[in-house]
Amino acid sequence: MKVCLLTWWGDSLTYTVARALAANGHTVDILVTDRERHLSAKWGISSRIREISGVKLALDIGALGESRYDLLIIQSFPRIEAHRTLAARLANLAPRVTLISFGDRLRAWRDVISLQVGELRTVRGFLGKLSTVAYKDGYHAIDLFSWVSRRVRVGFDVHSRFLHVETLYRKIHAQDWTVEAPRPIGLNFVGSRDPGRRGAALDKIERHLEASGAREALADRIMWRVYSDAEPGALPETEFVDILSKSDFTLAPPGHSLVTHRPIEALLRGSIPILNEAEASIYEVGLRDGVNCLLVRNDDWAGAAARALAMSQAEIVRMRQHAHGMTCSKLDYPVLSKAIALRIGAPSGATA
Repeated sequence: MKVCLLTWWGDSLTYTVARALAANGHTVDILVTDRERHLSAKWGISSRIREISGVKLALDIGALGESRYDLLIIQSFPRIEAHRTLAARLANLAPRVTLISFGDRLRAWRDVISLQVGELRTVRGFLGKLSTVAYKDGYHAIDLFSWVSRRVRVGFDVHSRFLHVETLYRKIHAQDWTVEAPRPIGLNFVGSRDPGRRGAALDKIERHLEASGAREALADRIMWRVYSDAEPGALPETEFVDILSKSDFTLAPPGHSLVTHRPIEALLRGSIPILNEAEASIYEVGLRDGVNCLLVRNDDWAGAAARALAMSQAEIVRMRQHAHGMTCSKLDYPVLSKAIALRIGAPSGATA
């Protein structure tokens, strides 16, 4: 298939979608509406997006030439309605449209409705072509697109660096760990404490570790490296993967999105992720509490950490066995990317 992706600027979701499509044989033209934001944004990854084989990135519609497409994907953003004419022009070039709504569960319901009003106005002229509405951070039970026959979660993958750099790709996807082998680290968190929701979760865990004496008693079993976005202290990617590989459990509190790369990265290395119960379904890989992850209920991050540190080796091995089974059936990138492409309306191998 030939796909056009209209987006505000190149972010991690743009990369996830473009990479999954390209990995499954589709060609992708990406049109960015905000040139300056795309080129200068702190978290932009335009260079990686440009380097995906089969992907073309344009900053002006004229650069697309006279192309026609099998599918138009609109990755929405707060001011999408300002580009209604552009969206309609692209929709004339494709028989089907997928909208990735900005009004997802990361936001309060009233904000979702406000954002989706603009999205509906944008797609109103070609509603008959709208076959799928997708969401990065899941959807509320009822929103303005509840009437659409296909509301889907995009799903998520590992960080773009682990897909883009071949040595890192091989390292994180290598099935070189054994289920039964004891691991020296019981619990880890390595990353930024930002934004506030993540920092609050980490603070609860730290207070519990201090109050219970676990911080001192299990000092050699807890890997705790926390920094801030203002003063980043990220480890080299190879060291990060090594920590996952040595850890029984990996904390995965939400960050700037509800969905993060960490649960997928942890599972690929046989480390059991700990995440919010309400977010488990967003990943679309079948996360189940006590089977292949630990789910946090009612924001009780301290209780989840205590549960992890109290688990017997036999229980950990049982859960790791399930994680091992997921690597081929759900997490190996060819399988994962195919599922993402299918959900957003681009079956693998489909042609015009």
